[in-house]
Amino acid sequence: YVNQNYLEVAEALNLTKDDILLLAKNSFNASFLTDDEKKHYLDKVDEMDKKLRRNNNTIK
Repeated sequence: YVNQNYLEVAEALNLTKDDILLLAKNSFNASFLTDDEKKHYLDKVDEMDKKLRRNNNTIK
């Protein structure tokens, strides 16, 4: 569900992959999570970004 929303927003607004990455990170930074929880999820976003870039930006 969330992934589909990101894809549809990206297409509708002509967002780049870096725009989507920033949007995902901002969603955690603006949340009510603790700082430790935010760091955990931001690290996960960074891990996924690195994985996608290694795999030519395709989800496997």
